[in-house]
Amino acid sequence: MPSARPFLAGRCRRHFALAVLLACWAHGPAAVAAGADQPRSASEGVVSKARALTEKLGGSHADHFLVGMGNDGTNSGDDPAYELGINLDLHYHYLVGLSKEGGWPSWNSNPDYAGKRIAEARRHGTIPMFTYYCMAAHGENNLAGSIGNAQYMATYFRDYSQLLATIQASGLPVVVQLEPDFWGFAQQAASAAGGPSKVVANVGASAAQECSREPDNLVGLGRCLISLARSRAPRALVGLHASAWGSKADVLLNTNPKLDIEAEAAKTAAFLRAVGAADGDFISIDFSDRDAGCYEAGYVENGKAICSKRTGVYWDEANVALPNFRQALAWSAAIARDLSIPILWWQLPFGTPSSNTGGKAGYFRDNRVHYIFGHIGEFVAAGGVGAVWGAGAAGQTSVTTDGDAFKRAVNAYLRDPVGLR
Repeated sequence: MPSARPFLAGRCRRHFALAVLLACWAHGPAAVAAGADQPRSASEGVVSKARALTEKLGGSHADHFLVGMGNDGTNSGDDPAYELGINLDLHYHYLVGLSKEGGWPSWNSNPDYAGKRIAEARRHGTIPMFTYYCMAAHGENNLAGSIGNAQYMATYFRDYSQLLATIQASGLPVVVQLEPDFWGFAQQAASAAGGPSKVVANVGASAAQECSREPDNLVGLGRCLISLARSRAPRALVGLHASAWGSKADVLLNTNPKLDIEAEAAKTAAFLRAVGAADGDFISIDFSDRDAGCYEAGYVENGKAICSKRTGVYWDEANVALPNFRQALAWSAAIARDLSIPILWWQLPFGTPSSNTGGKAGYFRDNRVHYIFGHIGEFVAAGGVGAVWGAGAAGQTSVTTDGDAFKRAVNAYLRDPVGLR
């Protein structure tokens, strides 16, 4: 078989490499070279679900590992994501806050802010994606002030229903990531309380028939959000977020080789399954929303600490020292395997590799663009459906300061994308 590889061209060559990688992961360390232990892969069923998700997006987005970017919105709609010389698969925007408190439904004095963003994506041949981030309006870890407050939740559900109505009216597939970080805090609250059914959530405030049988707790909340999407916007593709720190062990920054990565993943997967995440279309995971160099430099802007100074945040691409990409993929693959649902990696930083630590505002080092585009087969084997980039804080490297590294990588990739076969 190896002798045939020089004769395989383009996408076929990529499929061959992926098939070998899947086989190696499926059969464990014995199937690969000595000393090159690989994480267990996600199941073929997860890969099949990933492919089915892309088929729902249709057109040029079907049947391959998706790439995109976001959190780059401009009032005019001329977002940097649309200036890369190629149509991305996904483009995401945050939807933040409550309508009664200056939240997203009132942004830009536009009663249909989400509809405006969907229309822009359509014009650019890109699938719109929203990061629905409204549980944090009164504080990220303030569950009593959000899900425990009936008035808050009544407004929350009304706003969410508005988004679903807008998606339905568009007639287009739209990807919706539901409340990143919130589920990490909720997991920790559930652990302290004795399970997700012990944490009160005012699901009844939705006044929705679809949720009338759901309990007023975290279990009912997750199920309600997904049920509403299925009923009111069937073309929406929705997913909850898996937090790497929800189990109280920050897996992605772990430097202890004895930590049981799969056991930590099992804790998070069990929580997510209980709140209905497996009924969604994907699980989102973020490796870091900031460049590693930002943390190394301890970057401060206008007297505010943007990145707390720390070391050990620049992952080892050789996958020898911890933390590294193999560890992150092992945790991700275990989540995908346990929930039987594909992974969408989200809000990845744009920094470029460097042997020099740190950097400066707009020019911090990081290697996630470099590693991911060079190893997409590993992400597919881990149960991935795609990856989207976007800076989550001020001062980070961007597509306008990275020397066109992301632009070159995404153009080269989308001319010959990795298929989900």
